[in-house]
This record gives sequence, C-alpha cells and structure tokens, in this order.
Amino acid sequence: MKKETVFLREFSELEHLQRSHALRYGLTVDENAPRPFGIFIERLDRLRAVEDARVMRQMDTARERVLLLLRYLYENAVEPRCARDVLHDIGAAPFGEGCG
Repeated sequence: MKKETVFLREFSELEHLQRSHALRYGLTVDENAPRPFGIFIERLDRLRAVEDARVMRQMDTARERVLLLLRYLYENAVEPRCARDVLHDIGAAPFGEGCG
C-alpha cells in the first residue's frame, strides 16, 4: 500500500483552549486491489509525531471520488476517530476491507 498526503491542516496553540497540532489527510493506493483507493487521516502533535490515525482502504475504484471525500473531511476538520462515522453519515459507505 502506498500513501500520498493530500492535505495538511494546522491548528495553533490557544492557551487553555487547544494544543498545537495538525491533521494530515491522504490517499491510500493498493494497486492490485479491486478498489485501489482509500483514505488515511492522522492527528499529529506539535512535533509532528502521530497521536492518532485511521486508515480506510479499498473504498472505491475512482481516485476522483476518494479525493472529493478527502476534501470534505479536510474542509470540515474531521478527526481520525470520527472519520468512519462521518463518511457513513454522508453516504460514503459501504467500506472495503481494512476499515477501522
């Protein structure tokens, strides 16, 4: 599986409100899979270490459709732990193998 970062959303430190962090949204590509394109989302701490991550592989055959879903997640600053439910709610299900 290959991973391609598509979007990076950065959040600044706001005293007593939020820690500095970033969300990285990207495309997974399983070239030999029937549905090669999927999504990954990672929450990064201020040093860019991964704090939380979700990978949803083999979602679709169309790269463009998965990129549209990625853009939606990015523009709405969806956290990794919420991504699967959000995609389900907007009708992006069913998911392929490797979701979670």
